Amino acid sequence: MPIKFFSFITASSILFVHLLHAAPAHAADEITLVKAKGSPAVYWVTGVQRRPFPLFAIYKSWFGESFGSVKEITLAELSSYTLSKNVLFKKESLIKIQTDPKVYRVADESGKLEWIQTEEEFKKRGLSFKNIVDVPDAFFPDYTIAPLSDFATPQNALPPEPMATSTPIIVVEEKPLPIPFAISGVSTAHSKNETGAQVTFVFSTNEAATATIEYTIGDNASSTVAVQTAATAFSKMAPVQYGSAYKYLITTTNATGKVSQSYGTFTSYSDIHVSGLSNVIAANKPLAQPINLVGGFTAVNNTKEPRTVTQFTLRFDSAPTATTNVAKTIQVVRLNGDNSVGEVVVEKTVGSGTSILNMTNLQKFPASDEIAAGQTKRYGIVIKNLENINLDNTLPTDVFQPYIAAIDFLGDTMVSYSNSKLGTLTYRKP
Repeated sequence: MPIKFFSFITASSILFVHLLHAAPAHAADEITLVKAKGSPAVYWVTGVQRRPFPLFAIYKSWFGESFGSVKEITLAELSSYTLSKNVLFKKESLIKIQTDPKVYRVADESGKLEWIQTEEEFKKRGLSFKNIVDVPDAFFPDYTIAPLSDFATPQNALPPEPMATSTPIIVVEEKPLPIPFAISGVSTAHSKNETGAQVTFVFSTNEAATATIEYTIGDNASSTVAVQTAATAFSKMAPVQYGSAYKYLITTTNATGKVSQSYGTFTSYSDIHVSGLSNVIAANKPLAQPINLVGGFTAVNNTKEPRTVTQFTLRFDSAPTATTNVAKTIQVVRLNGDNSVGEVVVEKTVGSGTSILNMTNLQKFPASDEIAAGQTKRYGIVIKNLENINLDNTLPTDVFQPYIAAIDFLGDTMVSYSNSKLGTLTYRKP
């Protein structure tokens, strides 16, 4: 199918549309929208050049869907201009190519693109997924992906391209191009049931179609769900693992066999997500101090309801000669933003001769600590009396390694863990 071309002028030039009525096509400082008689082609004409407008979406990013100011010129007048490069999307447009899920912001009129790396950053800017335009691969080389450092500070951003001062003439097709078969409005909603977590894929197409959804954790074997009934609005539920990062591919096929695809990622549902803080203590740190902060972790409540911790369960891998014969006080504390120790949440004393060594002797701390909806809490683990360890009896290879074994919550709460290894202390003389 042949590609129809469009062209347009800059936004600021539109202010001068009323200045040109029957003026010559090459008159300076005058701008108008025109259509060549007998020709469907559309161009942005500046000076002696005409630039094709390859997609209706590009025209729309500049002028919307209005063609009310179009003026016809002769084909001879149009052909007097030299064909030049394609017109690009207007600055601040959101685009992606159909074979890659990355979303880009058009940073300037020269076609420089800024990659918006995460969904969190996308939402932070107040952007909307419905404004993303799929660009056919063939037109993507018209743009340049700029280094992320260009957008680190306002000073790094390039100034906008200067506006043309010579006469631009625009040729606009009378009717928009047919809208291609495409997927839009893709979202993933997460919930849980009696057996685990589940995700619901929601999306739509502009023509009736059937759909297949493939989803996978990393590069593992994929799972597939099919939507057999031809429709334009889709909602399909599928089982997932709690707290796992997934990739997905949605493939839709219309009645004539045309295919449209959409790619993306999501993290599946979990009520509470627990992550260890690896920067709380330095590796191989000596134990000769009166109080030891031996690790830290965060707990994030992903739900819309408060969740109450009923028990912390900790595991300690350590050398028996160093810890068994010392009475120890173990605390779970609030951890401040600078990793300093705050208030004590729970405390437990482990007497001399009692091991805290391995998975067969987990230390359980009954608690009652509420995490509000959407809240992140930072916790630290403190062990007192480690200064009483006789370092002369320890070996250079003796270490003390704390872990989060489990955190129990009131009610039916699913917890996912990542980086639960907290830190390593080595028994050495300072």
